[in-house]
Amino acid sequence: MEKKKYPLGSEFYTLYEVIGQGWSAMVRRALCIPFSEIVAIKILDFELHKNDPALVAAFVMTILLLGIHGGLHLKSL
Repeated sequence: MEKKKYPLGSEFYTLYEVIGQGWSAMVRRALCIPFSEIVAIKILDFELHKNDPALVAAFVMTILLLGIHGGLHLKSL
């Protein structure tokens, strides 16, 4: 079975309540509009650690290298 490819971009999701929170991110329940499916969206808050760019870079590289989040999309706010 082929893995479903979720769209990248905030315009494809409707965010609902926070369902989890960690040291640099929150997880919100959301509706993936194209699939009419409820999903979990992790929102990274790099502002919390903006004075430690090495920590942010290490976190992002770990996620990308391990393939933990196939839908990871980075953009500047």
